Amino acid sequence: MKLNHLLTAATLSAALLIGGITLTAQTPAAAPPPTKLAVVNIVDVFNRSNMKIDGDTQLENLSKDLQDQRRKMQAKVDELGKTIEELKKDSPDYKVLSEDLMKKAMELQAFSQYTEQKLLLEQRLMTAKIYRAINDTIANYSRANGVALVLVSDSPEIAGARNQAELLSRITNRKVIYAHEQLDITRAITEKMNTDFKLGTTGTGVAPK
Repeated sequence: MKLNHLLTAATLSAALLIGGITLTAQTPAAAPPPTKLAVVNIVDVFNRSNMKIDGDTQLENLSKDLQDQRRKMQAKVDELGKTIEELKKDSPDYKVLSEDLMKKAMELQAFSQYTEQKLLLEQRLMTAKIYRAINDTIANYSRANGVALVLVSDSPEIAGARNQAELLSRITNRKVIYAHEQLDITRAITEKMNTDFKLGTTGTGVAPK
C-alpha cells in the first residue's frame, strides 16, 4: 500500500515536472529589439506635405479676408476725413465728425495690429500641428518596419552663408554627414503623410514599406 502511494506521488511529480517543462517550452520567446536605422529630411517632408499646402491656402484666404476688412475700414476713414475737410471748424458737425474720425482711425490701427498677430498665431499653430503629425507618422513607420532609431538629415546651403560665423554654424549643426540612400525614409514618410491627410487620419496608421 505504501509502495503504491509512493509510486503514485512520484508519477504525479514527474508529470508536473514534464508538464512544466512543456509549458515553458511552449512560451514564445520575446521578440528581439529592432536594430534598423533610418534618416529623414524633416524640412523636405514639411514642405512637400499636402497638409502644409492646404494650410498655406487657408492662411492666404484668411489674409485676404482680413485685408479686405481693413481696406473697407480705411475707405470709411478716408471718406470721413474728406467730409471734415469741407466743413468749417466752427460748424456744429465739425467736432462730432472729428471725434468719430479719431475713433475710426484708432479702430483701424488696432485692427491692423490684430491682423498681423492673428496671421502669426495661425501660422505658428499650423506649423506645430504639421510637425506633430510628422513625428507621429515617423513613429508609426518605425514601429511597423522595425526601425530602432531615426536621425534627422539635412542639406544646408553652405554656399549661402553670409559670413564665417554662419558658415561654421551650418557645418557644426549638421546631424548626419552621410547616410546610404536605402536608409532614407523621407519619401515614404511624405507619401504616408499625404495619404493620411487625404483620408483624414494624419499621423495614424501604418506607413508603407
